Amino acid sequence: PPVGSSIQCRSALRSLAPLQAMRARLLLQLLAGASALLQVHREGGGLVSTHSFPGDAARTRESLQGLLDDAKSELDNLKKEKEATENICKFKEVGSTDWNACQVQVDRVQGKIEDQEKKIAQYQEILDKFPSD
Repeated sequence: PPVGSSIQCRSALRSLAPLQAMRARLLLQLLAGASALLQVHREGGGLVSTHSFPGDAARTRESLQGLLDDAKSELDNLKKEKEATENICKFKEVGSTDWNACQVQVDRVQGKIEDQEKKIAQYQEILDKFPSD
């Protein structure tokens, strides 16, 4: 891909950063609540039941599924970003400062991919064990 389009994409992503930060905080709050519910469910606690809050279980499950779907979409985007960055690196002289900087960027994106894969696994575990009573 042309370098210009890559720069434009990065610029557009930076402008979304405040929105993503707010969304991340909301996602973490929802995940924390779902994790607590899952922990109670794992321990066999009878204090929390989805019957206590009619309709909440379905809405929470739906929200969690949405988070999982969004996380998978973000993973796809990160993989595309890594591939594009690797393609840009091919045009750099191996061992040069630019090539080394490019490799750092590839490694950074790979770290994000690994984090995203962990997040997806957590969401999936929560959904798989989500109480359906």
